[in-house]
Amino acid sequence: ASSLADGEKDPVAIAQFFATSEYNILLNWDQIVFVTPLRLSLDGSRAYQTTKLREAHTGQWRQVKWGLSLRDKDETKDGKWLIDTVVVSRR
Repeated sequence: ASSLADGEKDPVAIAQFFATSEYNILLNWDQIVFVTPLRLSLDGSRAYQTTKLREAHTGQWRQVKWGLSLRDKDETKDGKWLIDTVVVSRR
């Protein structure tokens, strides 16, 4: 699987990684299909979604799985959903 080096913060290295890996689809899509309904964990703090993204230049579809977590929620705030994991299918 493709991955960045632990703690990589160099913007050029990050941009090159996205441009040359299967994760390029995350920057260059023009349509999305939600393959599965959003699934929530029993406590409502995690969510899972499977999508298909269409690559804008080639028209090819790629499956992308998302893992999210709810953060900063309390009695006064609704909280916000953050992306924890993204898994893109290989070409």
